Amino acid sequence: MKRIMFVGIFGLLICQGHAQADIYRYEDESGMIHFTDMPAPRFTIQLGPFKARVEADRWNMKLKTIGIDATSFKSSNDVYSVRFGNFSTQSQAETEAKKLVSRKIIKNHIVYENKEAAQFKLFMKNPVMSPSC
Repeated sequence: MKRIMFVGIFGLLICQGHAQADIYRYEDESGMIHFTDMPAPRFTIQLGPFKARVEADRWNMKLKTIGIDATSFKSSNDVYSVRFGNFSTQSQAETEAKKLVSRKIIKNHIVYENKEAAQFKLFMKNPVMSPSC
């Protein structure tokens, strides 16, 4: 009986399917490099520019208190902005921004397209093969 059980479990382990994953690498606005199995956000909602970091941080905290994960950062021209959201299309980002405007959470905004979101894949979908049954 034990032998039959062992053979059955061993057979299941051998006959597993393919394992596959895409690994993406991208650099965010602050220069931090990320490795993930999801592509970088293509479109985000941006608030600002703000002259003072305090103002950007205030918006960042306001958004976080209502459950929106936002990031404030300093751009190359010495102004601060806040970005949030991870949208595949521009229309998805605009729809979400309109909802937030109608709820009087945000006012002026732009939809930012991360042109570097076409970051490169480190590993293509190369399945790890196991014996087929």
